[in-house]
Amino acid sequence: MAKIKIPDFKLTVNGQATDDLKGQVVQIIVEDFEHGRADNCEIVFQDVKKLWAGSWKPIRGDSVKVELGYQGEALADFGEFEIDELDLKSPPNTLTVRARSAFPSKAFSQQNSVPYEDTSLSEVLNLIASAHGLQAEFEGKNVQFTTLVQYRESDTAFLKRVAEMYGFIFKITEKKMILYARKMVEERAPVATLREGANHTVSLRETSTGEVKSTRAVWHDWKNEKVIESTEASSEEPVATDEMRVYERVENAGQSQSVAEAARRWADYYRVQGTITAREQQNLLQAGVTLRLKDYANFDGVYFVEYARHVMNGTSHYETELKVKRVAK
Repeated sequence: MAKIKIPDFKLTVNGQATDDLKGQVVQIIVEDFEHGRADNCEIVFQDVKKLWAGSWKPIRGDSVKVELGYQGEALADFGEFEIDELDLKSPPNTLTVRARSAFPSKAFSQQNSVPYEDTSLSEVLNLIASAHGLQAEFEGKNVQFTTLVQYRESDTAFLKRVAEMYGFIFKITEKKMILYARKMVEERAPVATLREGANHTVSLRETSTGEVKSTRAVWHDWKNEKVIESTEASSEEPVATDEMRVYERVENAGQSQSVAEAARRWADYYRVQGTITAREQQNLLQAGVTLRLKDYANFDGVYFVEYARHVMNGTSHYETELKVKRVAK
């Protein structure tokens, strides 16, 4: 008989453990995004002891670290969040604390205009991360630029746009700005295998809508009187015969190939997609990892987790809702 696993969590506020408040936690929700959005956290406390009017009350700007998992096992660390919203309801007395991984106290939304000359994607990431007091983490084939312009964009919107154009994933945490090549992340070994008939639910859809035969990046270099272009064929055996053309400014054949490959990956990305509600191994399933589905016939394969919503109700129930897309059969 399988051993019953009891959910467990740990909250650390401003570096201090809050085990004395554990019995007050009604629900913890962590929203973990793979690309372009800050992670979110929501903690609901019940307040029968009137702590919020007395000895303890979180304030906006406090940091909270969230760890989730099971008793007797190492807890998964979801990082630090900065509290930016408090919601008190009565009766019954509850306090909902909402926090974000992109700290509201940092100037992430301010629009800037900056020309970058004779640089690379990793160097731009380093400059922007340093300006926000964060570390930079870069993984993948670097892209060189003679000129790269940020015009009336926030730093995060700019990095997200450039990342998507050249096939990277952009993520921001409390300590880091991260750029990963999508190709490298999708080819990582699966962290878990979910089988048909186990304690989870799966909803998957395969479609030809939006798919293309190939993608072509095209740019007319007027200065040198030449056309720079690259073509990438779909790897998904598409029904469609359309070619997607991407007209983005590029400086050389290497940039053109990166743009075409990124567009092809985005187009292939939507062939098989869906949702999974996992009730086992879910503390391993965070945005940015891959998992394997088995015993689902033609839907078997490796799936990329682009979004994970972890929900823990006290210590009684824990499940993870995933948004996934297949990256390999």
